[in-house]
Amino acid sequence: MSSATVRVRGRELQVEDLEVIREIASRPGQTRRSISVVVCERLGWLQPNGRPWDMACRYLLLRLQEKGLLTLPVPRMRPGKRRPLTLTKAAEPQSIIEMPVGQLSPLHCQRVDTTPLARLWNEYIHRYHYLGLGTLVGPHMRYLIGFEGGWLAAMGFCGAAWALRPRDEWIGWSRTHRQQRLHLVVNQARFLILPWLRCRNLASHLLSLSARWLVRDWEEKYGHRPLLLETFVDSRRYLGTCYRAANWIHLGLSQGRGKMDRHMRRELPAKDIYVYPLHRHARERLRVP
Repeated sequence: MSSATVRVRGRELQVEDLEVIREIASRPGQTRRSISVVVCERLGWLQPNGRPWDMACRYLLLRLQEKGLLTLPVPRMRPGKRRPLTLTKAAEPQSIIEMPVGQLSPLHCQRVDTTPLARLWNEYIHRYHYLGLGTLVGPHMRYLIGFEGGWLAAMGFCGAAWALRPRDEWIGWSRTHRQQRLHLVVNQARFLILPWLRCRNLASHLLSLSARWLVRDWEEKYGHRPLLLETFVDSRRYLGTCYRAANWIHLGLSQGRGKMDRHMRRELPAKDIYVYPLHRHARERLRVP
């Protein structure tokens, strides 16, 4: 990297880019969001659907401020703490359901786009997923999967990890390729089979179905077709058997840094990395600039 560039979260900014950002941020009456939107427009940081990379840009602006390279206006509203979830009867444990997967058909997949379903999805993940609710960062998609007898599972997808050496080497990415094509990789951040289900092969069956749902819905919502799914499996808890059975590819171990770690602290346990190509030429297409 030359002295004429600044690197923030893998993005190289030329001195000219930094001057543009400073000029926009210095305008009176600006909010952090309005600065982010204008910066995206001026520097061409747009998603494939034409929308600005608003949240990613705001993250970058904060990092520039931390480095002493930029002064942002004071935020007008301080982010409040997430309210504790209200536990309801809708998500309470139910009687054991034990039957072959074939007898659950027809399955139905519901995108979580409405408030009642969002509350139920949140409560299921909060109650029964070992990671808890957390936050799906960036573009995301949530599903509830059920059959005529009720709900079976919940899934959550979001933007991919920024840098993941085994994945990047498997694809054959340079830093520039990754920066250009990372939006075509989607992370499966949550996968929950509700604990009263006792259905052999249900998890691998849902993994196969969800890949088709995700491709269709992601393109509809965000304007581009993803080419690769990724996920992390805590080997202290799970063997990853359902992923292997659904033809996901094991690539190795993560470094235990987490998606949002930028200080190389490695405070999280290392996890198994699995990927699932969504196109037979996914690796080749991900390498195309």
